[in-house]
Amino acid sequence: MDFATVRDRLLVPWAGSDLLRRRQLAAWALSTAVDQGAEASVRGLLRDWADGSVAKRWTTTRTVSVLADLLGRSAIGLIHTIARQPAQDERLARELVQTVADLLTGPVALQTLGTLTNWATAGNPCRPLAFRAFLRAADRRESSRAASRPILLRLAASNRAAWAYHSELWRTMLNDTKDNKDARQCLARWVVLAGGDQDLETQLGRLFSGLARSPNESARLDHLLRYLPATAPATALPVAERLRERLPVPSIADL
Repeated sequence: MDFATVRDRLLVPWAGSDLLRRRQLAAWALSTAVDQGAEASVRGLLRDWADGSVAKRWTTTRTVSVLADLLGRSAIGLIHTIARQPAQDERLARELVQTVADLLTGPVALQTLGTLTNWATAGNPCRPLAFRAFLRAADRRESSRAASRPILLRLAASNRAAWAYHSELWRTMLNDTKDNKDARQCLARWVVLAGGDQDLETQLGRLFSGLARSPNESARLDHLLRYLPATAPATALPVAERLRERLPVPSIADL
């Protein structure tokens, strides 16, 4: 069968199905279609479905995760089209968070970080998604080892622009009265990971120093480091103390 026939008989019904397994089949089938030379047709379908029903938006979101390498910069653009629409359902919302987290830790990480920095501005309807996806990505490790480093921090440290976007997103979340608790808890987990890892501690020192741009921000981070979770291992305590020492000290004029 040619692509048009497959599209009409299989892809469209699967993509619009109420059953997630059929939508997943559509995503896998689109990946196969790309391998067989139908890239342009697949891109066109995804653009159409991004403005379609909730089911088709879910399928598009899932396909973006599968084809992120191929889609490149257009991947986050498709997600933006989907995310800015009202009447999201919970399954679509979860898939959006998962896919954006995938993009943040994949080959289009820089472009995704830049987009999320824009989404995180006050009043942007995509702001909650930006925060949830960023924190999901922040908890991903380079391996399953307990002492493994955060993927997101490594990616951010590899590029000046990525570091700037990454730091700005952390700062925005920490200054958000609704979402700063989750951000603080995630940063505390990073501090725990730095126990016995000098390179990770150095990167965290750079990050924390950059996040403390005002006396209030410095005080907030100082509090985070002084009161790590009770479950934090002993190796994390000296790390936290050294990070506290690197925080900017407010001048008299700032007080």
